[in-house]
Amino acid sequence: WRSLPLQIINNIALSEFNVDISGYTATLKKVIAACMDGVEPEDIINMVVSEYLPSSSASSGRALQESDAIEVAYEVLGDDTMSFETLSTELTDAVTSGEFTTILQQDATEDGSVGLEDATSSEVTTSATPEETVLMYAEQVRRKRSMQV
Repeated sequence: WRSLPLQIINNIALSEFNVDISGYTATLKKVIAACMDGVEPEDIINMVVSEYLPSSSASSGRALQESDAIEVAYEVLGDDTMSFETLSTELTDAVTSGEFTTILQQDATEDGSVGLEDATSSEVTTSATPEETVLMYAEQVRRKRSMQV
């Protein structure tokens, strides 16, 4: 299955991220994986980083300055031993509790990803791909039927 998180990383502008795309991407993958049991950095794929523009500033019509936040979309590959719900909860809890930010800042310092040393994250949303949602529902129905027998 695949999970499709969308995460906001604050205190780093897209222009700063673009200074060392490969280094910053590697750090983010390492941190994301560290927040979910059984997930490795190579399980984080198709990462796309863009400037985060809150909907209120985009619709205000005023001149926009560069945002000091990025929006990171990526896929997390999982296998049959991993529950989408469990991994989504682990990632969400890590972001909400501040654990993600702590790991991010520590790893940024260790990795030399200077632009991420003061970065924070307090927002992430997760969803399964539509195909996977159907498969997960079918598996739930199958399990319920097998329990009723």
